[in-house]
Amino acid sequence: AGANMTLSPLVEIENIAADNSDKTAKSKYGEYKKYTDVSISYRSSDTGIATVAKNGKIVINKTAVENDTVTIYATTADGKQMTEFKITVVK
Repeated sequence: AGANMTLSPLVEIENIAADNSDKTAKSKYGEYKKYTDVSISYRSSDTGIATVAKNGKIVINKTAVENDTVTIYATTADGKQMTEFKITVVK
């Protein structure tokens, strides 16, 4: 049996300074955001078997048959990190 896993991006901090008086804080936030963008994009190797939503939710299509396999890819926004995993349909 496999384990369930959900990948969720971090919530972006907004309005770090309520007004424009703290330019240092805004500058530091800009640097922070540049290096901590954890946006993830997902894609399926075969949308006829399974689709994957922007939030990472995978849906196996009703037309998929036993032993069909599909690979799901998750890639960071900067393209520096990628993972993939295979799903085999069991009915």
